[in-house]
Amino acid sequence: MVILIDIQNQIVKIGKELFSLNGYKKTSISDITKKTGIATGSFYKYFSSKEELFLSIYLEENKIMQKKLSLLIDHNEDPIKNIIKILHNMISFMDTNPILKVFFDREQFNKIIKKIKPEVDQKHFEYCYELFNPFLEKGKSEDKIKDIDFYMFIALINSIFYVYAHKEDIGKDHFPQLLNFIIESIAEKLKT
Repeated sequence: MVILIDIQNQIVKIGKELFSLNGYKKTSISDITKKTGIATGSFYKYFSSKEELFLSIYLEENKIMQKKLSLLIDHNEDPIKNIIKILHNMISFMDTNPILKVFFDREQFNKIIKKIKPEVDQKHFEYCYELFNPFLEKGKSEDKIKDIDFYMFIALINSIFYVYAHKEDIGKDHFPQLLNFIIESIAEKLKT
């Protein structure tokens, strides 16, 4: 049993390394098994597909980001300022982490999650709820934030990610200011 767990952990470790180095598309199961020192067929004892392995690594990286973001929250600070700070830092973490950055390539990410989408969507929603809901509720109770449906709030956050996914189309010269403008505008509209 210990050996099986060790092999699974090794597959995850090597997978993370290769996905980070070469990207999702250029990393094959064969690459991972060669570097892990196991037969390609043995991979399937632990993961049903490359997508499943990638998503397990993605969700783990997401947890690490969540912990970092949670440390940035100042519960005594204005809730709107917390939202702005969290959104900017979330995008920064995702942009600098090669695993999380795959999220911005919507076509590729959607292909990856096609098989396991409900689980990913649920975990993403729970994470956003845990991260944002405390200061949304605080802001509502202090009459600093409008009474907005949480699903609408998630849609607003997702709109930021969709715009980010098209930063090349928008142009690198204008994109930082545009991103800041969108985040600030959303935050301003949340105020009562």
